[in-house]
Order: sequence, then structure tokens, then C-alpha cells
Amino acid sequence: MVKDVYDGKKRESVFAYAQSMAVISPAVAPMLGAFMLPYTSWRGLFWTLTFIGIVSMTGCLLLEETIRYRYTGTVLQSVRRLGPVLKNPGFLSLLIVFSLVSTASLAFIATSSYIYEKGFGLSEQRYSAYFALNAIAMISGPILYLRLSRCFSRKSIVTSCFATLIAGGVLVSLFGSLGPLVFALALFPASMMGSCVRPPGAFLISLSKKKTPVQHPP
Repeated sequence: MVKDVYDGKKRESVFAYAQSMAVISPAVAPMLGAFMLPYTSWRGLFWTLTFIGIVSMTGCLLLEETIRYRYTGTVLQSVRRLGPVLKNPGFLSLLIVFSLVSTASLAFIATSSYIYEKGFGLSEQRYSAYFALNAIAMISGPILYLRLSRCFSRKSIVTSCFATLIAGGVLVSLFGSLGPLVFALALFPASMMGSCVRPPGAFLISLSKKKTPVQHPP
């Protein structure tokens, strides 16, 4: 949708804000769940998810279509159209590289409760406090990219982000077991830079996809 509506530098800026919004849900969800647990059961959490789902569905139904040409083929034909896109080496390589970054972030979100509660013996409430530190880093990453892009090139920012991710992995491996605070602080720069690299990654992928010839119906 962003690619349909915006071009150039404006597209990259909107990508950054959209990526920041996309990170908020997985970042805030564990904290919100830990806050609600003393007041409701797991059923209450799922009723809350039901309400959020209804609101989200309402928003989707109210959205105005942005694509110029609506594809009228079957689902199978739509899947086949992915073939030319995946044969684009530039698109495929960028997709793999930047997907790995997102995979690492989502892996931490999925296992963070086990790390803090089982590994360090924290309660749900204390876990949410430590997780909040990393959540702040993930949410602020795309905004940080917007500020850095005013002074530095996209390539230098992406390179620095990957270097910081490597350094963060080394810090967590060496010192993460010393305690929950040390673990959170060691992971903080990697969490921020992993989120910071998402906007330029989405922008570069959208540019590489343009080079793939895909026929539109008349």
C-alpha cells in the first residue's frame, strides 16, 4: 500500500512510521498481558484479543483500495505470479537478508518470557518491566533511522546496523547469563538496530521488485 501511494524519499519516511507501528504490537503485547493477568484469567486475555481483532477487521473494511489494477485471476494463478518475482536475484537476496533480521526479533519476543521467567526466575510483572526496555528499543528504531538518514547514506546506516547486531549477539553470548538487567542492556542496541534497519530494507525490496516484469491485466 505504501508503494502504491508514495514515491522516493516520502515512501521511505512512511515505511519508517509504518514499521514503527508494526513493531508496537509484538513489543507491547507481553507487557499488557502481564499487567492484565492479576485481574483476569487467560480467557480474559483471549476476549481482549477478540475485541482487538474486531477493531482491526473494521479498519480493514474501511480502507480504500490503493492498487491501480485489480487482478482477476484465480488463487493458483496468483501464486504462479510469484515465480517471476522470486527469480529476481536482487529481490530474493534482499528478502532473505532482511527477513533474517525480523526472524531474530520475533524469536526473542516468542521466547523472552521463558528467558526472564524460567531462566532468571522473575515474576510476570517483573518480566514485563525488563521486556519494556527492549520494547522501547524496537519501537524507537525506525524513528532513529529517519533522524540518521538526514546525515548519513542508506548504505552506511544499514552496514552500521548489521555491525551492531553482530556486536549485540556477542555481548548477549558473553554476558547475558549474568542477570536479567545485564541481559536486557546487552540486547538493547541489537533490538534498536534490528528495528532501525527495517525501513531501508522494505524500501530497497520495493525498488528491486520494480525491476521484475509482471504483466498487469488490461
